[in-house]
Amino acid sequence: MISIYTLFTKTTFVLILTLLVRILCVLLIGKIPCMETDYFSEGRNIIEGIPSVIYLSPLYSIVVYALSTVFDSIFYASACIFVLSSTAASFYMYSICKLWFNERTAYTSLLFLLFLPNLTVSVAGYSHSVMLGIALELAALFYMSCYFNSNSVKCFLLTCVFTIPAVCIRPELLLVLLPFYVVLLGHSLIGSGIKQSYTKIVLSAFFFLFLVVSVLMHKAVVHTLSSKKETAGIFTDNTYSYFTFIHTYSLRYSGVIDDQKAILASEPLIGSPQQNNYSIPAVIIKHPVQFISNALFNGKELLDNLAHPLFMPFYMYFFIGILLMSSMKGSYGPFCFISILFVLHVIPLLIFHVEIRYMQALSLLIIIVAAAGESKLESSLYRKAVVFCTSIIFIMYLINNMNMSSLCV
Repeated sequence: MISIYTLFTKTTFVLILTLLVRILCVLLIGKIPCMETDYFSEGRNIIEGIPSVIYLSPLYSIVVYALSTVFDSIFYASACIFVLSSTAASFYMYSICKLWFNERTAYTSLLFLLFLPNLTVSVAGYSHSVMLGIALELAALFYMSCYFNSNSVKCFLLTCVFTIPAVCIRPELLLVLLPFYVVLLGHSLIGSGIKQSYTKIVLSAFFFLFLVVSVLMHKAVVHTLSSKKETAGIFTDNTYSYFTFIHTYSLRYSGVIDDQKAILASEPLIGSPQQNNYSIPAVIIKHPVQFISNALFNGKELLDNLAHPLFMPFYMYFFIGILLMSSMKGSYGPFCFISILFVLHVIPLLIFHVEIRYMQALSLLIIIVAAAGESKLESSLYRKAVVFCTSIIFIMYLINNMNMSSLCV
């Protein structure tokens, strides 16, 4: 018989504590991210068959509307999404670290994540779609890694199951999950036998086909639901993604994210949205110098935000230095994978614009590396110090968020 002690391990305890911290955080702040109401309205229009422009993710809109109907409250629906998503993200981060590194690194990453996701509540106050997308992405990455590590068909199927909703909710994840799958496939084919290679290639062909068919089906759904067929895109209306793209101009010249200021600043340089037919590829092809200029600006913004406490407390970087200075025997493969994931996540930020809420995935990757660095130290005192210092930062931002009139600022 399995004892209660066996079931209630220290890892389980930290996961339960993580869940409680998330619940406490959301309830004490007691506010609804401002875009959740927009998602609710779009979800209601979709379910009730009311024609409208699909500006936001249809899948996330339906999730918000469905949970709001169940709880009879948008607040509790939003809270449920954040609490479960951020806790699931912690669990899959632990699982990935355990698979790629070892138990100590995995446990340390779990401790580091005890407070950090909560720090982004106000900055990600537009909606919790980012957190849900990250949870689904981490689940897809974990099962993807399991599949190439064990050749388990079950893991392959779970990879497909989590990849599709992740991409539908956060379309930029297509630029991450698809290339990384190719990287893992290429890595696994090296040294594999003919029979194993054949199986992996066949299943990978199915994965690519499944992804293409799912994306095309999503495009058909958006086109069917949209009342503005001429600008209906693959994942949402093209106008929404276009304005997200040109927000870099309002940030560059006005320091704020504003549609009208973005149009006024960008029109003399790249033309009007109508002239470009709300097409981001058209702008990049016709104005490559402007695209590179924006990418460099976004790169500068990215470097600035790397030092922001909402992204990563500065003392976490010391552990990365420890890892780089120590023997990395057995860590080169995982470190390369993390580096590739980091670059893949940076690409959408350089194309569109930089906000800390969009950098959460980068934050989690840095936590993995920091946890790997901490595992090189014999004493657990440093780990406890990090959790203590991070809890102080968390409490400061929690009090600030409680006193704010809205999460929309």
